[in-house]
Parts: sequence; structure tokens; C-alpha cells
Amino acid sequence: MSEERRWLIEARLKRGLTQKALGNLVGVTHNAITQYEKGNRLPKKEILIKICKILEVKIEQFYYRV
Repeated sequence: MSEERRWLIEARLKRGLTQKALGNLVGVTHNAITQYEKGNRLPKKEILIKICKILEVKIEQFYYRV
């Protein structure tokens, strides 16, 4: 796992969400959430906005270590 994306896992767990639950909320599979968390790919803009709202994080965190 990319250390830069550890914050994403921590934010999801802080809200008590599984990868599957977060995926269902934003309209993607749990496999897609896994790929975002590993840093293997970035979500599309509309999915990214949904994830950030649900997890209450800044979009910039996906691109920069904030």
C-alpha cells in the first residue's frame, strides 16, 4: 500500500465504513475503492467529489500529501 494513501483508509475507517459500503455510497465496486486506497488509480471527478464529501476530506489530498 502506498503510504501516501494511508490517510484514505484511516478516513474511511474513522467513519465506520467498509470498502464495500463506501463503494455502494459512491456508486463503484469495493475493488475500485481498493485501487484508490492502494494508489493504483484515481477516481473519476464525480466519484472523487462524492468520496471527499462522505469522508469529509479535501480533494487535494488525492493529489498531494496534505
